[in-house]
Amino acid sequence: MASTLRPTLIALALASLAAAVGACSAGPNLDTFEPDLSSGGSLNGAGGSLIEGPRSGGASSSSGGSGTSTGSGGGPQVICTPAACTDTPRVSESCADAKAWGFCEQEWFQECKQTCGTCDGSEEEVCVEVPDTGSGGSNSGGGDDVAVTPLPSGSPHGWASRYWDCCKQHCSWPENAPHGAAISCNRQDQNISDGSTRSACSGGGSAHTCWSMAPWAVADNLAYGYAAVPPGGACGKCYQLQFNGQGHHEANDPGSKSLAGKTMIVQATNIGYDVNGGQFDLLIPGGGVGAFNGCTSQWGVSDLGAQYGGFLTGCNGSVSCLRNKCNSVFAGKSDLLEGCLFHADWMGGANNPEFNYAEVACPAALEQTSGMSD
Repeated sequence: MASTLRPTLIALALASLAAAVGACSAGPNLDTFEPDLSSGGSLNGAGGSLIEGPRSGGASSSSGGSGTSTGSGGGPQVICTPAACTDTPRVSESCADAKAWGFCEQEWFQECKQTCGTCDGSEEEVCVEVPDTGSGGSNSGGGDDVAVTPLPSGSPHGWASRYWDCCKQHCSWPENAPHGAAISCNRQDQNISDGSTRSACSGGGSAHTCWSMAPWAVADNLAYGYAAVPPGGACGKCYQLQFNGQGHHEANDPGSKSLAGKTMIVQATNIGYDVNGGQFDLLIPGGGVGAFNGCTSQWGVSDLGAQYGGFLTGCNGSVSCLRNKCNSVFAGKSDLLEGCLFHADWMGGANNPEFNYAEVACPAALEQTSGMSD
């Protein structure tokens, strides 16, 4: 199997924390499934140091005035994030098109602040009060907290959707990934060495997403995973997502509130042609197949939840229902099961959570699993 044992990856992730300092729902995922030779690019946000290194649990951390700050001691914590600068286009509009066509100065594209570079700093800081629940202990939790360097003040604002369509990913085509293509697997989750193998989601293809690319928790406050990014996003780039405790479509979404103060680092392994600037489509088993479904044939099941949003949407937001779906559909498929339970446990069943983000150096554990470097 292509799976890499999670304990090994977590050990590698923690071992590389100190080195990282020196180095520095849901829309459909519409991948083309064929080589895309268009010029690359990157999402907004400059890199910086990522993780300060492990620390013992117990005390809360503060950023010293920028990024995310938390209270200390027992009782509720107040977590604040920098002023948001984001795109909020209407459904019929595209901020990428607005910039490409020179329409940023038009009044009806004032919702494209991030893409058009028109943020004026007038957005208010967002603060969320969350209970101090201490360290967790589920199979999808990573254990004690580690110290994570907060993002700079004014980092771009974004939000997460989710998907898992079982198709070959855009960055699994060697032509799209100059620093090494992402791994792909056959129906039995065995690595495919031939990068030209067609996607299982196109006629006659047999290449799928490998199950080892499901997300996992490194610690109670830090997780690793993979994501589809907007067209033009460069394969292999990594981004730090600093959750602010709010939901994108429902501000008071309980799961999104539970993520306040947590960080996830994702590597770009796919593109989605309807993924907008600042949106990251997280690769989560049971997250919804979107426009292409390679899962029914690979898994031999038809219970995939809602086409867009997957198990959580099909469960009407019930986390206990989500957990039951994970255990039922992914019995005997450990990587998929753990990745699905990660959504229920570490993410608290969050539905389209918001965050600030920036490009950062890739942790070794992400590169080792995907086969790509930045």
